[in-house]
Amino acid sequence: MNFRKLFYVNGGGLGHLSRTAAFIYTQQINISECLILSSSPFVDLFFSKEQVQIIPEYLAQNIKELANFVQCEIEKHCFETFYVDTFPLGIVGELQYIDFKNTKLIYLARYLKWEIYANSIKFEKSILFSKSYLFEELSEKHLSFTCDNSIQYSTIQLFYPPKELPLAFKQKLQHTQGFENWLIVHSTPSEEVYALIEHATDLARKEKKQVYFYIITQTIIELPENVEQIDFFPAYALFPYVDKIFTACGFNLMQQTKVYDFKHIAIPFARRFDNQFHRFAKMKINK
Repeated sequence: MNFRKLFYVNGGGLGHLSRTAAFIYTQQINISECLILSSSPFVDLFFSKEQVQIIPEYLAQNIKELANFVQCEIEKHCFETFYVDTFPLGIVGELQYIDFKNTKLIYLARYLKWEIYANSIKFEKSILFSKSYLFEELSEKHLSFTCDNSIQYSTIQLFYPPKELPLAFKQKLQHTQGFENWLIVHSTPSEEVYALIEHATDLARKEKKQVYFYIITQTIIELPENVEQIDFFPAYALFPYVDKIFTACGFNLMQQTKVYDFKHIAIPFARRFDNQFHRFAKMKINK
C-alpha cells in the first residue's frame, strides 16, 4: 500500500485510537493513505490489519531502540506527514532522536499533565511542528510549549464517524413499561468498571427506578445478575436509545456525550498523564 501519512499513536488504551480515527474522519483524510503505528491491543477495533504496524512491547522503555524502530518506518515508506498524538516528543521522549528529513510534523493535542510529562523525559533536542491541532483547553505550560514549537496552531472540534445501530439492538433496547435502560461504558481497569456499576445501581435504588443495566467493556469481569454485557462498538451508537449513560471522564466519551449531558453521569478517575478531574470540572462549569 502507498502510505503517505503516519499516525503515531503510542498509548495502550482505546482513547488514543478513537481520537485518531475521529481526526481522520473530521479532516476527511483518505484512510488508504494512512499507516497507524500503535502499541494498543485494541487497534483492530478501529483500523484494518493492513493499515497497522504494532510497536513491539519490548521497546516501551528503550528510548533509542524505539526511535530507531520509528525511523525505519519513516525511511521505508517516505511519509509526507507524521501525526503525533498527545505526547509531543513521544511518550518517553523518543521523537527527539528521529531525523524527520522532509516529513511534515503535525501535533494532535489534548489536555496533558504537563509537569509530570516534562519531568518524565529529557529535553535534549528541539522539535518543530508544521501545525498543532488543539482538541481541548491545555494547561498554561503545555500551551506555551505547543505555541513556541509550532509554525501554526488552531483549535479543532472533532466529529466521530456515524454508526447505525443494528435493528437487533434497537429491539433489545425497546422499553418495557415501567423500566428504563441505563448504559455503562468503560474499557479498563476492572476496579473502575465495578465502581461505575456500583454507582449506577445505587442511583437506581435511590431514585426508585426499575432499570435494565447494560455495560460495554473490554475487561473480563464477573457481572451482577442485573447487569448485561453488550458486545457492540462504538458505544456512542447506543446513546440515543438509552435513558442514562455512565462513563469515566476520558477525552473521547466526554466529547461524544456532549449532546446527551442531560442524561450523562460521569465519574473521574486518576491517570498518570491525563487529568479527568480537570475535564470533569470543566464539564460542570459548562452545564
